[in-house]
Amino acid sequence: MKTVIQLSLAAILLALSSMVIAQPPGRRGPPEPAERVERLSTELQLSAEQKASILTIMQAADADRQQQRGKHCGSNVDRQARQNVVDEQIALVLTEAQRQLFDALRAERTNQRKAGKQKANDCG
Repeated sequence: MKTVIQLSLAAILLALSSMVIAQPPGRRGPPEPAERVERLSTELQLSAEQKASILTIMQAADADRQQQRGKHCGSNVDRQARQNVVDEQIALVLTEAQRQLFDALRAERTNQRKAGKQKANDCG
């Protein structure tokens, strides 16, 4: 009986260690477009067609963001303006009810960003 428990524990530890090894190293930056679409899908109850459209919008925005980053240009105002364009494109894909919730999520994101900046200013 003791041997069975030890073997079971060894198997569990081996499985857990392989899962940890399989995890990608820590990633910096925003989540991938597919991850963002899945999160939005959960929050807004998107249809498959909406998910596909929004994924295309986000992938194009990411490509533009990468291109701009390579040029080391653009102020925070420019980045915010580009994000507003993306948000407007996404809003066009949504129903009225989804759009209202999306606007609320955007406002929450803005408030969190402002709170984070304020906190950083208070500490520095």
